[in-house]
Parts: sequence; C-alpha cells; structure tokens
Amino acid sequence: VSTLCVVRVIVLFVFFLMIRRPPRSTLFPYTTLFRSLEIPSSLKQRLEERAKRIGIPVDVMVIEELRKITLVNIRTGPSLDPGQSGKLLEEAVKLYDRVLDNSPGMIPALLNKGIALDAMGRHIEALECFDRIISMEPDHYEAYNNKGIVLTRMGLYDAARESLDRALHLNPESAETLANHGNLLMKVGHMNEAIAYFDRAIELNPDDPQAHFNRGVALGRMKK
Repeated sequence: VSTLCVVRVIVLFVFFLMIRRPPRSTLFPYTTLFRSLEIPSSLKQRLEERAKRIGIPVDVMVIEELRKITLVNIRTGPSLDPGQSGKLLEEAVKLYDRVLDNSPGMIPALLNKGIALDAMGRHIEALECFDRIISMEPDHYEAYNNKGIVLTRMGLYDAARESLDRALHLNPESAETLANHGNLLMKVGHMNEAIAYFDRAIELNPDDPQAHFNRGVALGRMKK
C-alpha cells in the first residue's frame, strides 16, 4: 500500500509539472505573452472574442492590435501631447520586444517595431529591424519600403532610392511605395518625377489624402 501511495504521488507530481510547464514546442509562441500583457481586461476579452469568431489564434489579434496602436500614434502624433505619444510608442516597442523574445523570427512584430522606432526618431534601430526582416525574407517589399522611408528621413537619398526601387520591383502596385518615392524625389528637387509618382499612387489609391497634398506641394514648388 505504501509503495502504491508513493507511485500515485509521483504520478500526480509529474502531471502537475506537465500542466505548469508544457513543452515549449506545443505552445503557440505568444500564448504566455497574451496572458501577461498589461492591457485592460476588457480589451483582452474583446480580442479573444474576435479571434474566436474569425478562427485565428488570439495572439495574431494582439499583433494586429499593436500595429493599429503604433500606426494611429504615428498618424495622430502631431495632435497629441508629445510626451503622451512617445510614451504610447515606447509601450508598443516593449510589447513587440516581448513577442520577439518568444519568437525572434516573427516578421510582423519586427516590422511594426521598426515603424514605431522610426516614429520615435530611433532611425538606426528601425533600420536594424528592417534589415533583419530582409535577411530572413529577401523579397519582403514592406521592409524595403519602410527602410526607404527611414533613409529618406536621414537624408541618405541614394540609399533610400535604391531601397524604394527594390520595393517597387517586388510590388509595382503599391500605392504607398509610389507615394514614398514621390516624397523622396520632391526632397531632392525632382518635382516632375515626383508628380508622376504621386499620380500613379493616386490612381491606385484615390482616397489617400497625403498623396494629394504632397502632389499639390510639388506643383506649388514647380511654380516658384
């Protein structure tokens, strides 16, 4: 009887360990991350419900939510208190880092982290993110596109053009990349070429207000 009790205790102990520490390979990489995120429980519940309804892992929903937070703060940054905007972007970068700690090759997290770092003015770190993506997936046009944006901000126009050219080669129908190419050309004073790129971008995406605005700026500079 004593031996049987000991066996039962050992079995229960092993079972307990299996529950508390499941093999890493059996876990979706971000399950632990999602549970530990410091975000409102109401948001977690909403993401869980949406993920279940759509039929995708909840952690994919988290990545998409972080992407939206990042892009919204980049786009609305000028209308927000700079400290508030910067704090939100810092928090987004920390969350991306948690994702990447679990899965260093998670390209969407790397891409979004690079975008956030660029918005914070941390251009070198942003470039490192995009280069890591390119090293893993050489035909990732979004990485080249965003790398071109950062290089343009840094005033490295030749390198920026090379990166944007590569992005367009990979995806000639990207209105965003066409507009970014137009911005680059406008910065170096090539207004006619810039307008041609804006025209192509607007043709593909007529609802892009920034492309229309920048086209108007280029036209205005030509008249001067």
